[in-house]
Amino acid sequence: MLETVTTDIDGARVSGSAMGELSAQVGGIIEALRPYRAEFRDGLSVQLGWGPFILRQDSEDAYTVVAPRYEDHADGEITDDLTLALWTLVGQTLVLSMAEIDEPTPTNFDQDVIIANRAIDAERWTLSRSAPRPHDSGWYMDVYPTPPGEALPPGEMTRYPAAQLLQLKKHVVRALFLPPGVAAVVNDQGMEAVFREADFSILAQGPL
Repeated sequence: MLETVTTDIDGARVSGSAMGELSAQVGGIIEALRPYRAEFRDGLSVQLGWGPFILRQDSEDAYTVVAPRYEDHADGEITDDLTLALWTLVGQTLVLSMAEIDEPTPTNFDQDVIIANRAIDAERWTLSRSAPRPHDSGWYMDVYPTPPGEALPPGEMTRYPAAQLLQLKKHVVRALFLPPGVAAVVNDQGMEAVFREADFSILAQGPL
Protein backbone atom coordinates (compact mmCIF):
# COMPACT_ATOMS: atom_id res chain seq x y z
CA MET A 1 0.00 0.00 0.00
CA LEU A 2 1.24 3.47 -0.84
CA GLU A 3 1.96 5.80 2.05
CA THR A 4 1.92 9.56 1.58
CA VAL A 5 4.33 11.94 3.30
CA THR A 6 3.58 15.67 3.39
CA THR A 7 6.03 18.40 4.40
CA ASP A 8 5.63 22.16 4.67
CA ILE A 9 8.39 24.05 2.86
CA ASP A 10 8.08 27.76 3.57
CA GLY A 11 4.32 27.78 3.09
CA ALA A 12 4.19 25.23 0.30
CA ARG A 13 2.65 21.83 1.10
CA VAL A 14 4.68 19.16 -0.72
CA SER A 15 3.55 15.53 -0.80
CA GLY A 16 5.00 12.29 -2.13
CA SER A 17 3.92 8.65 -2.03
CA ALA A 18 5.70 5.29 -2.04
CA MET A 19 5.27 1.79 -0.71
CA GLY A 20 5.60 1.61 3.05
CA GLU A 21 9.18 0.32 3.20
CA LEU A 22 10.35 3.39 1.26
CA SER A 23 8.11 6.00 2.87
CA ALA A 24 11.00 7.31 5.00
CA GLN A 25 12.93 8.07 1.82
CA VAL A 26 10.02 10.13 0.48
CA GLY A 27 10.64 12.66 3.21
CA GLY A 28 14.29 12.83 2.19
CA ILE A 29 13.38 13.57 -1.42
CA ILE A 30 11.01 16.32 -0.34
CA GLU A 31 13.73 17.85 1.84
CA ALA A 32 16.12 17.73 -1.11
CA LEU A 33 13.72 20.09 -2.90
CA ARG A 34 13.82 22.68 -0.11
CA PRO A 35 16.75 24.68 -1.61
CA TYR A 36 14.64 25.16 -4.75
CA ARG A 37 11.68 26.75 -2.93
CA ALA A 38 12.01 30.07 -4.77
CA GLU A 39 11.70 28.17 -8.06
CA PHE A 40 8.65 26.08 -7.17
CA ARG A 41 6.30 25.80 -10.13
CA ASP A 42 4.41 23.18 -12.04
CA GLY A 43 6.95 20.99 -13.83
CA LEU A 44 10.04 21.96 -11.82
CA SER A 45 12.47 19.07 -12.35
CA VAL A 46 15.40 18.25 -10.08
CA GLN A 47 17.87 15.49 -10.97
CA LEU A 48 18.49 13.15 -8.04
CA GLY A 49 20.22 9.92 -8.95
CA TRP A 50 19.70 8.68 -12.50
CA GLY A 51 16.49 10.57 -13.13
CA PRO A 52 14.40 13.56 -12.20
CA PHE A 53 11.91 14.16 -9.43
CA ILE A 54 9.27 16.56 -10.69
CA LEU A 55 6.84 18.90 -8.95
CA ARG A 56 3.23 18.84 -10.08
CA GLN A 57 1.28 21.85 -8.84
CA ASP A 58 -2.13 20.79 -7.53
CA SER A 59 -3.25 24.18 -6.18
CA GLU A 60 -1.71 27.53 -5.34
CA ASP A 61 0.39 26.23 -2.44
CA ALA A 62 0.17 22.45 -2.86
CA TYR A 63 2.52 20.25 -4.87
CA THR A 64 2.99 16.53 -5.48
CA VAL A 65 6.36 14.97 -6.24
CA VAL A 66 6.16 12.69 -9.29
CA ALA A 67 8.75 10.74 -11.29
CA PRO A 68 9.10 9.10 -14.71
CA ARG A 69 7.16 5.86 -15.08
CA TYR A 70 10.30 3.75 -15.42
CA GLU A 71 8.41 0.48 -15.69
CA ASP A 72 7.03 1.73 -19.04
CA HIS A 73 10.51 2.73 -20.25
CA ALA A 74 9.83 6.28 -19.03
CA ASP A 75 8.62 7.44 -22.44
CA GLY A 76 7.36 10.79 -21.19
CA GLU A 77 4.89 9.29 -18.72
CA ILE A 78 4.99 10.23 -15.05
CA THR A 79 3.62 8.58 -11.92
CA ASP A 80 2.68 9.60 -8.37
CA ASP A 81 4.16 6.31 -7.11
CA LEU A 82 7.80 7.06 -6.25
CA THR A 83 8.58 3.48 -5.16
CA LEU A 84 10.60 2.42 -8.19
CA ALA A 85 12.46 5.74 -8.45
CA LEU A 86 13.39 5.55 -4.77
CA TRP A 87 14.31 1.85 -4.93
CA THR A 88 16.74 2.70 -7.71
CA LEU A 89 18.21 5.72 -5.94
CA VAL A 90 18.67 3.87 -2.64
CA GLY A 91 20.32 0.94 -4.42
CA GLN A 92 22.73 3.12 -6.37
CA THR A 93 23.71 4.96 -3.20
CA LEU A 94 24.22 1.69 -1.30
CA VAL A 95 26.52 0.23 -3.97
CA LEU A 96 28.66 3.38 -4.08
CA SER A 97 28.93 3.37 -0.30
CA MET A 98 29.78 -0.33 0.01
CA ALA A 99 32.40 -0.07 -2.77
CA GLU A 100 33.77 3.16 -1.23
CA ILE A 101 33.48 5.03 -4.52
CA ASP A 102 34.03 8.73 -3.81
CA GLU A 103 33.77 9.94 -7.42
CA PRO A 104 30.81 8.26 -9.11
CA THR A 105 30.10 8.60 -12.82
CA PRO A 106 26.36 9.16 -13.27
CA THR A 107 24.18 7.38 -15.79
CA ASN A 108 20.89 8.96 -16.84
CA PHE A 109 17.87 6.71 -17.27
CA ASP A 110 17.60 7.66 -20.96
CA GLN A 111 21.25 7.03 -21.85
CA ASP A 112 22.04 3.90 -23.85
CA VAL A 113 23.65 0.74 -22.57
CA ILE A 114 24.95 -2.02 -24.86
CA ILE A 115 23.97 -5.61 -24.08
CA ALA A 116 25.25 -8.74 -25.78
CA ASN A 117 22.26 -10.58 -27.22
CA ARG A 118 23.45 -13.85 -25.64
CA ALA A 119 23.12 -12.29 -22.17
CA ILE A 120 19.43 -11.43 -22.32
CA ASP A 121 18.21 -14.78 -20.96
CA ALA A 122 21.29 -15.55 -18.85
CA GLU A 123 21.05 -15.53 -15.05
CA ARG A 124 24.39 -13.80 -14.49
CA TRP A 125 25.82 -10.74 -16.24
CA THR A 126 29.18 -9.02 -16.12
CA LEU A 127 29.17 -5.23 -16.45
CA SER A 128 32.08 -3.09 -17.59
CA ARG A 129 32.28 0.56 -18.49
CA SER A 130 34.24 2.82 -20.82
CA ALA A 131 34.18 6.61 -20.72
CA PRO A 132 30.61 7.85 -21.31
CA ARG A 133 29.62 10.06 -24.23
CA PRO A 134 26.43 12.04 -24.87
CA HIS A 135 23.49 9.59 -24.97
CA ASP A 136 25.91 6.67 -24.36
CA SER A 137 26.55 5.62 -20.76
CA GLY A 138 29.65 3.63 -21.70
CA TRP A 139 28.21 0.46 -20.13
CA TYR A 140 28.66 -2.91 -21.84
CA MET A 141 26.91 -5.99 -20.45
CA ASP A 142 27.57 -9.60 -21.32
CA VAL A 143 26.99 -13.09 -19.95
CA TYR A 144 29.11 -14.14 -16.97
CA PRO A 145 31.51 -15.82 -17.27
CA THR A 146 32.21 -14.30 -20.66
CA PRO A 147 33.27 -16.94 -23.21
CA PRO A 148 36.86 -16.48 -24.38
CA GLY A 149 37.46 -15.23 -27.88
CA GLU A 150 37.27 -12.11 -29.96
CA ALA A 151 34.83 -9.29 -29.32
CA LEU A 152 31.31 -9.83 -30.56
CA PRO A 153 30.37 -8.23 -33.89
CA PRO A 154 27.88 -5.32 -33.73
CA GLY A 155 25.05 -7.51 -35.01
CA GLU A 156 25.23 -9.61 -31.83
CA MET A 157 24.81 -6.63 -29.50
CA THR A 158 21.83 -4.32 -28.94
CA ARG A 159 21.48 -0.80 -27.54
CA TYR A 160 18.82 -0.24 -24.90
CA PRO A 161 17.84 2.82 -22.87
CA ALA A 162 19.10 2.32 -19.32
CA ALA A 163 15.54 2.46 -17.95
CA GLN A 164 14.73 -0.76 -19.81
CA LEU A 165 17.14 -2.62 -17.54
CA LEU A 166 14.36 -2.61 -14.96
CA GLN A 167 12.50 -5.06 -17.21
CA LEU A 168 15.56 -7.04 -18.34
CA LYS A 169 17.53 -7.47 -15.09
CA LYS A 170 16.48 -4.88 -12.55
CA HIS A 171 19.39 -5.14 -10.09
CA VAL A 172 21.79 -3.95 -12.80
CA VAL A 173 20.55 -0.38 -12.30
CA ARG A 174 22.24 -0.34 -8.89
CA ALA A 175 25.64 -0.47 -10.61
CA LEU A 176 25.06 2.39 -13.02
CA PHE A 177 26.93 5.09 -11.06
CA LEU A 178 30.17 3.08 -10.91
CA PRO A 179 33.01 4.79 -12.82
CA PRO A 180 35.01 3.38 -15.75
CA GLY A 181 37.52 0.81 -14.54
CA VAL A 182 35.11 -0.59 -11.96
CA ALA A 183 33.12 -3.65 -13.02
CA ALA A 184 30.40 -5.78 -11.47
CA VAL A 185 28.72 -9.17 -11.61
CA VAL A 186 24.94 -9.22 -11.24
CA ASN A 187 22.41 -12.03 -11.08
CA ASP A 188 18.63 -12.21 -10.85
CA GLN A 189 18.70 -11.77 -7.06
CA GLY A 190 21.15 -8.88 -6.75
CA MET A 191 24.73 -7.74 -7.25
CA GLU A 192 27.32 -10.43 -6.52
CA ALA A 193 30.48 -8.35 -6.58
CA VAL A 194 32.05 -5.02 -7.50
CA PHE A 195 35.73 -5.09 -8.49
CA ARG A 196 38.51 -3.13 -10.17
CA GLU A 197 39.20 -4.38 -13.68
CA ALA A 198 42.92 -3.57 -13.53
CA ASP A 199 43.76 -6.09 -10.81
CA PHE A 200 40.40 -7.80 -10.05
CA SER A 201 40.51 -6.54 -6.46
CA ILE A 202 37.10 -6.85 -4.81
CA LEU A 203 35.59 -3.56 -3.71
CA ALA A 204 32.28 -4.94 -2.44
CA GLN A 205 30.88 -8.44 -2.03
CA GLY A 206 27.20 -9.15 -2.49
CA PRO A 207 24.43 -9.74 -2.28
CA LEU A 208 23.75 -6.03 -2.77
